[in-house]
Amino acid sequence: MAPVDPIKQGVPTYFDVVTRPMDLGTIRKNLDRNLYQSPDAFRDDVSLVLTNCFLFNPPGTYVHDQGQALQRAFESTWKHQSSADVTQSPVPVDAILPDVSLAPPAALERARAVVNKLKRDDCAWPFLRPVDPVALGIPSYFDIVKNPMDLSTIQKKLSKKAYAYVADYVADIQLIVDDCFLFNLPDTPVHGCGKSLLALAATLLEEGGWNRWLELQ
Repeated sequence: MAPVDPIKQGVPTYFDVVTRPMDLGTIRKNLDRNLYQSPDAFRDDVSLVLTNCFLFNPPGTYVHDQGQALQRAFESTWKHQSSADVTQSPVPVDAILPDVSLAPPAALERARAVVNKLKRDDCAWPFLRPVDPVALGIPSYFDIVKNPMDLSTIQKKLSKKAYAYVADYVADIQLIVDDCFLFNLPDTPVHGCGKSLLALAATLLEEGGWNRWLELQ
């Protein structure tokens, strides 16, 4: 979901092996900014994510297995979507919604307000601060969740003006939910909180189309 951080993730040799890194978060930003000139260019970047995964992670490891599952899902979806000629109905240029800068004070203030409302909701308790695997008795958490995120970290990044665009900010909200669903099985209380948080975020971000960067389940 995000670029690999070799230091944070404990893989210092990553860039010695993977010389052309790519991730789904970067692909999503490229799509939002209309940077792909053809469907093939988009497909090539997705393939690069998978190639890098298999290059660095040996068969039988968790990440390699997840990469294979993602590859199957992508190939199935790509085949279905490609059954129609994608060049027949191009999207009008004036229908493409551009990314939104978070530099203007009003946009930044709105982003802060959304996070504050998310934090106050009853469903937010698992996501208020970084996960402490020792305190929570889940020692395998960082073996599964490689890109942790939480609401207080988003709040700090907003304070430091670390987000250039709304897409980057919303991607971190999405990351909280993705991590939740990755670690917590369906029908568990925390998984349910993730679904509630996602629904609330979609509502709060609806104005101005900010919710277009969320992947609703």
